[in-house]
Amino acid sequence: MVRKGLEAVDGAQGLSKISRRSFLGGSAAALSVSMAGCSLMGGRVLKSFSVSDEPLRSLALGADGQQILVGGDSRILQLWNVKKASLAKDFKPDSDTTSTVQLSSDGKRALSGTWSNNIKLWDVEKAEVLTVLAGHSDDVWKVRFVKEGKTALSASDDDTMKLWDLEQGTVIRSYEGHADGVRSFAVHPDGKILLSGAQDRMIKRWDMESGRVTGTWWGHSGTVNDLIISSDGKTAVSASADKTIRIWDIADNSSTTTLDKHEAEFNTLALSKDGRLLFSGSADGMVIVWDMKKQALIEKLSGHKGGVTSLTLLDNDTKVLSTSMDGMVKLWDLKGMMKTA
Repeated sequence: MVRKGLEAVDGAQGLSKISRRSFLGGSAAALSVSMAGCSLMGGRVLKSFSVSDEPLRSLALGADGQQILVGGDSRILQLWNVKKASLAKDFKPDSDTTSTVQLSSDGKRALSGTWSNNIKLWDVEKAEVLTVLAGHSDDVWKVRFVKEGKTALSASDDDTMKLWDLEQGTVIRSYEGHADGVRSFAVHPDGKILLSGAQDRMIKRWDMESGRVTGTWWGHSGTVNDLIISSDGKTAVSASADKTIRIWDIADNSSTTTLDKHEAEFNTLALSKDGRLLFSGSADGMVIVWDMKKQALIEKLSGHKGGVTSLTLLDNDTKVLSTSMDGMVKLWDLKGMMKTA
């Protein structure tokens, strides 16, 4: 929830929940992106297809690298074949907005978080709900399988994160410490450290096992919309409504770099396995590629007519999938960028 008293840093701060939801992703009507499917600097769209006329909020890649689960507004929760650009399964959820999704490592189960305050565990083959996880009192913004799929972690606008026992359908632990809605989190590769980002503009570091806050990182002046941790566990990256991306040294608990060469709110992030390329999706419909070593912008990929809401790398990080408020999924070719970075 948006609380009174937070400093306004742009037009998004202090808006009502409904207005804030809309602002995060932008809208097709509010943008003037032209030449759909093209890049400003030569990037290539391999495939583009429409899932819905309504906004898409989240994307998860299946274990086979061919199927994706997408969630969005107006009861969108669907499994698609990327190669064929065809609908494979419609889960037909009863919640209006599915804000976050993930597939298990074997592709047999799925998690969905909703703006109806609950989380559902699904049987993918049968498209049936196995368990409903009820415990949050406000919108759920992110949910992920953790600990080999035995548990799940969720973030909500009720200012908390929760760790769930998926077999019992109960809360194992609640992480409380933010002063406003939690929008993002990332689990360290060692499974011991948890990072969270929230509307209170803070990033918190937690002991995953005890639920104790072990550090608070300041630097952003807007909501922290996304967080990722590098595969070597040394670096964290945060994306914010303040139109900046910050790079953090986890061991030192400090921000080392700020990327601010773009005039739009950053919604989502993805990082290549080798840590060389960073991808950001922004509210103006751009997918931006950054060189992590040089800390420089490489390329802007233009094609979406609404804010980019989710990014996923695939095929050994040679391609990236994006979803948007325009209801489209796009598959981008990255081979040229991988060679030059």
